[in-house]
Amino acid sequence: MPGFRDALKIYEVKKPSAAEKSPVIEGIALVEKRGRLHVTSSVIGAPVFLNGVDTNLKTPAEIVLAEGAYEVGVTVNGEMIVKKVNMSDEGFLPLKF
Repeated sequence: MPGFRDALKIYEVKKPSAAEKSPVIEGIALVEKRGRLHVTSSVIGAPVFLNGVDTNLKTPAEIVLAEGAYEVGVTVNGEMIVKKVNMSDEGFLPLKF
């Protein structure tokens, strides 16, 4: 399934009871593909934005993100600086402004 980690597991599927129409498989957990972004700036306490939205975090900050492309912004001395990043599964991305 896109956006989730692959997992190989063996499950025992029991024959459904008369009340059940199809087999029930319990214990399946999907794990989203995620990575960590560590944002720092020349000014400690600068507001951090993600895709144009204020995260309510200040530098230095660490954000756990789903795999994908993002625009990360920081306001330093009244100026918004934006960088594009691509987060990979289980990745760690340091980003300095």
